[in-house]
Amino acid sequence: MDISILHKPDANPSSLRIAHLARAVYPDHGAGGLEQHVFQLTRHLLRLGVNVEMFTQPRADEAAARFAADAIAGGAEIHWHYVKYTRLPLRRNSIADRLSNYPIFVRQMGKQAAQLASRGGVDIVHAHGLCAYGYARAKGHAPMLMNPHGLEDFKVTDRRKWLAYAPFRAMYRRGAQAAQRVAYTDAALRDEVREHLHLPSARLALLPNAVDAEAAEQEVSAERQAVLRQRLQLEASPLVMLSVGRAERNKGFDVLLRALAEARERLPSGWRWLHAGSGGELERLLALCAELGLGENVRLLGKVADSALHNLYALADLFVHPTLYEGSAIVVMEAMLHARAVVATSVGGIPDKVQPGVSGWLVPPSNTEALAAAIIEAANVPPAVRAMMGAAGRQLILAHYTWPTVAARTIEVYREMLSMNL
Repeated sequence: MDISILHKPDANPSSLRIAHLARAVYPDHGAGGLEQHVFQLTRHLLRLGVNVEMFTQPRADEAAARFAADAIAGGAEIHWHYVKYTRLPLRRNSIADRLSNYPIFVRQMGKQAAQLASRGGVDIVHAHGLCAYGYARAKGHAPMLMNPHGLEDFKVTDRRKWLAYAPFRAMYRRGAQAAQRVAYTDAALRDEVREHLHLPSARLALLPNAVDAEAAEQEVSAERQAVLRQRLQLEASPLVMLSVGRAERNKGFDVLLRALAEARERLPSGWRWLHAGSGGELERLLALCAELGLGENVRLLGKVADSALHNLYALADLFVHPTLYEGSAIVVMEAMLHARAVVATSVGGIPDKVQPGVSGWLVPPSNTEALAAAIIEAANVPPAVRAMMGAAGRQLILAHYTWPTVAARTIEVYREMLSMNL
């Protein structure tokens, strides 16, 4: 076990001591939703004076460097506990790898966290995803808050994967049963989490996902948007629609392309749809564009840097999110932060954010006709109406879905859990 101490101020016995258990942390281990969540929540907990014991895989040097300033600002400390991931020589992230190496990894992590808890080293264990299973197996003494995140293993439609992931569903449930509280991110997802994990409602705690408003707004400038408009040949376009997300089947971008083909005669001449994101379905989407005759109107941009992405949000007239299933939909929250009206499917946590007639339009998933109709309506309302919707969405995000707000709410849940154990 490798432990590094970045900052250690004078001990404050009243400070909370939290152990984060996570398979990955942004930016060192990836930029997915879980990695970003752990990174941002940790930063803001440190700023609020919460001491953190971070259990993850080696190494997280860039995250550690960023956390150092947050720890100093909050008068807190962070210790790193690195747990080796790979045990068997299997292809990373394959089904065989996940079934073999991941359980070994989380059990080892849980054992180390339980040992620290037995020495009085933490007040609360905050376990992300299947890491809760590892801590449950180790029977740690400190109370546990579990964040199950997207629960994708419960939503796969491929029968082979559904059968293969049955052990993971059992592990999620075992972790949840051992937790004093299990987080759900949106009211619309509460029953889903309760039913998947076989939990009583009293064990659930609402802890939303959030966006980094400060960083997003620092990236936006009129000059950068002008450069993007010129580079993407958008200067003469009266309507720019944007979608963001991995090019995978569950994101519904093929449904959106068919909806655009159906709607094109009723959209302003010269409209454009931009897609930002990498993924295994890009080639198929390109072929579908050609088949539908949308080549002149569609731009598949691939992976886009954060600075460019925030300026794409800002220059777009409409954000479209056609996903088939979803968790919190961070990209929808980011679009709303940038005051964009939204057309989205009514899945996952999206209905908690997008209010029809107030901040956008909601349609059923996989419904080409309904999606086309919503896009036509959104494209043809006066720009001032879309601007009012965008402003309403931005107000909602700033009030409820920024990291300072969510970190403060998380501390409230920690305190509630500790009061239960007195």
